[in-house]
Amino acid sequence: IAKGCGAGPALALFVVFMHLGSCWVWGKTTVWNGYRSRWAVERAMEQLAAGNQAGGQEILEHAIHLDPRNAEAYMRRANLHWESGNHPDAVADLLTAFKYARSDAMRAHVCLTLGFVQSDCGHQQAAKEAFDKAIEYEPTMEDALWARGMVHRLTGDMDAAIADLNRAIRLQPGCADAYAQRSVVHLQQENRSQALQDAEQAISLGGDVPEAHAVRGRVRLERENHQEAIADLSIAILQDPTQAEYFEWRAAAY
Repeated sequence: IAKGCGAGPALALFVVFMHLGSCWVWGKTTVWNGYRSRWAVERAMEQLAAGNQAGGQEILEHAIHLDPRNAEAYMRRANLHWESGNHPDAVADLLTAFKYARSDAMRAHVCLTLGFVQSDCGHQQAAKEAFDKAIEYEPTMEDALWARGMVHRLTGDMDAAIADLNRAIRLQPGCADAYAQRSVVHLQQENRSQALQDAEQAISLGGDVPEAHAVRGRVRLERENHQEAIADLSIAILQDPTQAEYFEWRAAAY
């Protein structure tokens, strides 16, 4: 076309400069939007910390609009979906976050969250695979180890559960969740003294550990310490009201 107009090299050079200029502007805009997206995520977390869930989610939507490759924004939004019981959207956002994650640490955390979501849905095999990937990326991630131990327990593989929970405790002796899960395994294996010891250790470390309170309540019930059993099981129910057996055990203690 340039030759036909008689403009030749001059027009071709002009077209090249225009193309380079548009690329520079596009690249600069993309970088700027990336910064704005990360700032938006920070503002969203402030809103969520203040209890404004709707406002936080709206800002996360904006962050994703600014930068559709912002893995953290997808992960934060996935957590909101998970908390609201919207598991399919949580899984979709986590898979997108994994796609755009820029580090193994980020991929490990995405896989960890995905494992919890899948376990909540009752998809224990999918949960185990997600925890396996998290441990592959971060071999010393104690949260992934105790969570995989929990899945082993739920699927009846008690030896594997103990192995993972022991490893999590060796890595982080202050991991209350690992002690709580191990206390459940010991109870299911009828090792009452070890179950009680782990349950009390989990409770002493603080935080929400309904499994530990339930185990201690169960052991106290069997020892006919009814009032103490009721107190423990009431805490377990308060922290996790989805477990029917906690209600059954408390009813037996009355």
